[in-house]
Amino acid sequence: MNRETIKVITPIGKQEIELKAWLTGREKREITNLFLEKAQIGETGLSGIKIDSEIINRAQDKAFETVVVSIDGKTEGILEKILDMRSEDFEFLVNEVNKITGGKGDDDVKKK
Repeated sequence: MNRETIKVITPIGKQEIELKAWLTGREKREITNLFLEKAQIGETGLSGIKIDSEIINRAQDKAFETVVVSIDGKTEGILEKILDMRSEDFEFLVNEVNKITGGKGDDDVKKK
């Protein structure tokens, strides 16, 4: 499937990052399931959910692997390149990926 992509430039390293513009339902489910597979719901319900840092890192890695198409035109070793970025560029990319993986709220979808 050909999918629309967007390109962003990291603020410090000036690397061109190509991102998928949207996720499929299957991709969204895979990322969400990483959080839920080890989540522990406490007696207080959802407010008592405990998620360890390993799960957050795995979900973030999966999001990077799913959303990032290339870095400076190269498709190999994307996750390692992201983890080796300066922290400012890393945070910038996290925010860009979160915009895509976060989805739209119900009100945004209804407006279209």
